Amino acid sequence: APPYPELAPAMPPDYLVSRMPAVGSATSPHYPWTLRDPLVGPLQVPRYLPVETTPGGLVLFKWRGAEHDVELNRVDVPFERGIVLLAAGLPPGGPQWGPVIDVEPGTMLPIWLAWTAHNPLDQRLTFTLHLVDDAGEHIAQVDQEMGGGRFPTTLWHVWMDTPTLADEFRLPIAPELSPGLYRLLVGAYESDSVTPLLRPDGDAWFELATIQVLGPPQLAP
Repeated sequence: APPYPELAPAMPPDYLVSRMPAVGSATSPHYPWTLRDPLVGPLQVPRYLPVETTPGGLVLFKWRGAEHDVELNRVDVPFERGIVLLAAGLPPGGPQWGPVIDVEPGTMLPIWLAWTAHNPLDQRLTFTLHLVDDAGEHIAQVDQEMGGGRFPTTLWHVWMDTPTLADEFRLPIAPELSPGLYRLLVGAYESDSVTPLLRPDGDAWFELATIQVLGPPQLAP
């Protein structure tokens, strides 16, 4: 299939209209979940708010503005099947992205991930984030297909030769989680068989960052 650059415009439009697929249905990915990959440097994810829905199922979205866009830091981590984790980041107004990310217990950590596929895929893939303690125990996780399941990897190449998709993965930080350092791991697996996709070094995980869960505030003496 030929590439269609208009699926990811160079500048975010102020408004866009999209026919959103019903819950549980699948379609080929479209903007704003599809991005332009600048090949170097960070990726910018525009964020939109739904403002109106027509009886026919069309949804009018309004761009929230550049100050609400999500900047994703490039990581370029390859997995099997030509899948690559391009970038990751956090939206403005919350925890700051970096090698160590400070979070409060009892909150939700809204990690954004951008993935691409160099080859057409004949199986649906699920992408996963895990929070792991120093004993290797998986404390929290979030697993989902892109677009909340609306954009399965089997349809990524319908309109684009090298699709780039971004989505939010909301990782729960339990209220009772002990303060300390945890590893944030990312991976992908076949949705039906739960077979993990491996990296070239044979590992199924890539460590994105260290998460520091903060303790209760200390009262001044």
